[in-house]
Amino acid sequence: MKEIQENPLCKYRMVSVADISCDIDGSIEFTNKSSAIESPFFYYDGIKNRYHEDISGKGVQIISIDNLPTELPAEASSNFAEMLYPFVEEMVKNNFDNKIIERSIIAENKKLKSEHEHLYKNLENLKEDPSKFKVFDNRKKRILLAGSGLVTRPLVRYLDRAKKYEISIASNNMVEANNLASQFDGIKTINLDTNNPELVDNLVSNSDIVISMLPANFHTVLANSAIKNKKNMVTASYISPEMEKLNQRAKDSGVTILNEIGLDPGIDHCSAMKIIDDIKERGGKVRSFISWCGGLPAPENSNNALGYKFSWSPRGVLTAGLNSARFKLNNKVYDIEGKNLLQNKFPSVDLFRGFAFEGLANRDSMSFIDVYGLNENDLETMLRGTLRYKGYSDLMASFSKLGFLSPNTPNSGALEFNNGQEFCSYVLKTKDASYNTIIDIVSKKLSVPASDNLVKSTVEALSSFDLVQNGAGNGNQKIIAPTILDGFCTVLQKHLAYKPNERDMVAMYHEFSAEFDSGEYELHRSSLVSYGTLSNDFSVGETAMARTVGIPAAIAAKVILDGAISTKGVIRPTIKEVYTPILSHLDELSNSDSIKFEEEYHKVNKEMLRSMSIAHKLL
Repeated sequence: MKEIQENPLCKYRMVSVADISCDIDGSIEFTNKSSAIESPFFYYDGIKNRYHEDISGKGVQIISIDNLPTELPAEASSNFAEMLYPFVEEMVKNNFDNKIIERSIIAENKKLKSEHEHLYKNLENLKEDPSKFKVFDNRKKRILLAGSGLVTRPLVRYLDRAKKYEISIASNNMVEANNLASQFDGIKTINLDTNNPELVDNLVSNSDIVISMLPANFHTVLANSAIKNKKNMVTASYISPEMEKLNQRAKDSGVTILNEIGLDPGIDHCSAMKIIDDIKERGGKVRSFISWCGGLPAPENSNNALGYKFSWSPRGVLTAGLNSARFKLNNKVYDIEGKNLLQNKFPSVDLFRGFAFEGLANRDSMSFIDVYGLNENDLETMLRGTLRYKGYSDLMASFSKLGFLSPNTPNSGALEFNNGQEFCSYVLKTKDASYNTIIDIVSKKLSVPASDNLVKSTVEALSSFDLVQNGAGNGNQKIIAPTILDGFCTVLQKHLAYKPNERDMVAMYHEFSAEFDSGEYELHRSSLVSYGTLSNDFSVGETAMARTVGIPAAIAAKVILDGAISTKGVIRPTIKEVYTPILSHLDELSNSDSIKFEEEYHKVNKEMLRSMSIAHKLL
């Protein structure tokens, strides 16, 4: 197949193959699975030796429906039956004298007919060696999914589609878990109490793999049980110091605990390491690595003050803007305190012509030099950042200066307000939340004139959140929260939540520059843009964030269950044995689930590299 696809003279040969016998791994060697009636085709790319479901992609189209005859039109089935019936009737009567029936017989009276005796030689050449036989366990593998939150539906859907797993959802929110399970057949739900070690051990020991989609601080509870019971485990969270401490115990128990396999962290590692390893294997040195990722509203749904919306609690997003950051850009190392991060934004990140992005440095980029196996002395740039629409950072910096992001617990205990104006007055220390008063206060606190655009945009944003008298809405939202930050989260969650007819978007972008001993340079780019889907009469909508976190985690569990990963310990998908099959399965996703990286590279000289690289446009 590879030779046919590579030969330009065979461009229109082997376009489609129908294996009506559905002989998996049989005479047609690239028929490796049966296709379903509702999804009858898949594709095999012989050049890359990969399977996929992209109708526009390269490869031969394969149909291998196991029960294809049931799909034939009634008249075809009737004709087939009418032609076959007379011969069946004769065979039932033990009458095999008919010439057509006689020619169809290969063996009779416990031996091959004379015209087929040459087949005996083939049987004699088959030397049966029991040690070479593969023993397959037909028992369905048992998957324990801990958690039932927003990213779990695509995960369950992906695994359930294979129809070869028993999936149990363990959660402390049984309403949520039962609602998720009800969308599929045969999925169990279990009440989860992570404070009950006996219960956790029982759940883990009765599973073949554990997928933890719980908050990150609960992962080690399940990981300890997984190690104890010699079960593999998958999470989408960063490896915490507590999780790292379990590495040797996991190795000693022969257990794989694969972390950081969601979106970011997750498939960003996979995509990056594929390119990094390729450069290094060809003798190159990575000189620059820049990675951007952002979960955002789709452009048509971003028309609000922040250009941002929330699928769940905004707290994590708001506090992320207060984290310190460290990175290297054009041979200079930058250390930015958390309180100054928003003011030190990258004002223009030009990745795609149609998007107006700005960027924020994402924590300690330098710590990923070792994670990715890079050499710090070779690197001119090492930057990982978060994407936002332009204007976000200035507004968030204003909110921070005004006190809306204060995480401190007041001495008086929980805060309680009857409406947004009371809350705003409390934060700004005023009894008057009128528009003009707020203008004056904001101007003074930001140390800019009242006529400045920043003051105007900040007050208009507060007004749109019903925090200013005569604001955009009715202003009757009751706010009860332990801190000002949590109170502000309550406000944003109401005003910046996704509506049923709105969708989100995920954007990811990597750029690498590499130098080779020959003096040549290469510029590599890898990008992904994925949109959420809306509900309709035939399917339930899913956010792009849920899909790009949940499906990679599901694929990781599948790959481990298939025995494709032998590395033990607490690991991330930066190992070729791990990221290669995960990327391969991502390529095979249907268009509706597409999580596909677009890759490009250019051979350039040093001058061209400077003009083309984003690193030199961020200064």
